[in-house]
Amino acid sequence: MRNFILSSMALMLAIPAVAAEKERLCVSNRAIKDTRFSAEGYFVKTGTNWYKNAANGCSLFASDRAVRVQGITNRQCNGDQVDVFQTVTALGFGTCTLATWEHVAEDAVPKN
Repeated sequence: MRNFILSSMALMLAIPAVAAEKERLCVSNRAIKDTRFSAEGYFVKTGTNWYKNAANGCSLFASDRAVRVQGITNRQCNGDQVDVFQTVTALGFGTCTLATWEHVAEDAVPKN
């Protein structure tokens, strides 16, 4: 009986770890290996995984843009605000509020 309870507890703990791969509340800035932008959102690569943040439908994202995270933490989380700017001129376009990071397949990521 004790082994069954321990096995059940281990299984229950493992299930959220699998679900966390589909969505994340935060992405560590140190883990980001690549970034891409399109009208669909802000994409980051951590390790071999790509995540997309639609920022609640923010219309400021485009392929020639980048973001500057407001705040002092070393991560980008749901609810954080980012300043969107043009990469060549540094012209600011405004602020977007990040939403949940959604795992996406590599073929859904815009090309540079």
